[in-house]
Amino acid sequence: MTLRGSPQRRWRRALWIALLPAAALLVWLTAAALPIWTLPQSDWLDPAVPGRCAAVAALRARTAQRASPPPLPEGEGAAAAQAALDGVVAGLRVHPSGLAAQGVFDGAARPAWLFTAGETLQDGSAAPAFVGIIWIDGESGAPLDVIVGVEDPAAVCALNLRRAARDTLFSPPFLLLSGYTGICIVYLAARWLLRRGRRPRFVGKDALERTA
Repeated sequence: MTLRGSPQRRWRRALWIALLPAAALLVWLTAAALPIWTLPQSDWLDPAVPGRCAAVAALRARTAQRASPPPLPEGEGAAAAQAALDGVVAGLRVHPSGLAAQGVFDGAARPAWLFTAGETLQDGSAAPAFVGIIWIDGESGAPLDVIVGVEDPAAVCALNLRRAARDTLFSPPFLLLSGYTGICIVYLAARWLLRRGRRPRFVGKDALERTA
């Protein structure tokens, strides 16, 4: 039976107290690492759509994340995107495949469709492509933003796993959590060695007779 105030009870209490800072650091690490690993990337978009890297840049500029499809049907959103684009530039065709996202517009988050448009190039062409990025309100169908520019077809905008891992490993919460864990391990090892050194040693009856 474990008595109140016994070493076992004190040991468990000390363990819980030691876990509290580790839990706080783990929550901080999760909050810091989540935006790194959930950055918009080209894999979010249909491989057939033009201007994928330009779309990734537009998503990051709006602090956007993927979301469930908004009330506005995708087809109606594509038609609204084409009409909005035609009012800015001619010769670009909106791809019918859009991305449902939650972006920040005028300081407020709202559901939207992101569509891309591009000019027709010959297969295998390495020439810069003229592309358009169109944001359509996911509820009203009104254009939220229209961006036109030039994109290199060879551009790569997938998630950089090495950079994401490096940013996570060198983030302040990870460094603090690693240091705190190391200190706890050293402390526990030192206590175990001290307790082992203080453990009483029992001498057999024969050894006692020989020393008598």
